[in-house]
Formats: sequence, C-alpha cells, structure tokens
Amino acid sequence: MNYRNETAIWVYHLKRGGGHAVVNWIARNSDRQVFHLNNAFSKPLKARWRGEKVFRRITDPEHYGGPGRRLYNVELPPDAGWRQVARMPKDVLLTNIENFPL
Repeated sequence: MNYRNETAIWVYHLKRGGGHAVVNWIARNSDRQVFHLNNAFSKPLKARWRGEKVFRRITDPEHYGGPGRRLYNVELPPDAGWRQVARMPKDVLLTNIENFPL
C-alpha cells in the first residue's frame, strides 16, 4: 500500500512534560486538515502500528471534540471506519509519542 500524506509531524516528549500542549497548539493553529494520533506506540496500540489499527481511535465519535480531540478541520463520512481513514490521504498527520526510548 502506498500512503500519501502531505505533511507528517512527530512530537516526542516525556509524560507530563507539556507535549500535549505543543500538539494542541500545532493542530489548532493549522488551517489544514489535521489527524492526530495520540501516543501512537502505547499499549495496546504498540503492536498494531503497522496494521494501522491506531486509526480506530480517530474514528471513534467520542474523540471528535473536547479534550480527547483527534480531528481538526476534518469532516469524516458518518460510516467511515478506521480502515478507510488509515488509507485516505491526509493533509497533516500529527503523531505524538510519550516516553519512547530514542
């Protein structure tokens, strides 16, 4: 499969180190569509990164707004599942990783 994302931003930070404030600032100040993968390599999602199951959290309606927000300037079709979202081209894919050994 060939994924084409216009921009990919990776934010590495320590837990409770203020990284989410940076992620939110980037996403809210973008005038493009932003898909946010929060703590992409955390359990239980760690083993599923290559299988793209991390996008199931984005397609969960509970994460569309509020403190758990994952979509910025994005309107998904109501029947979109994580597989469709994983394959669609994205303007900005913003991923943050907490406490990951570099």
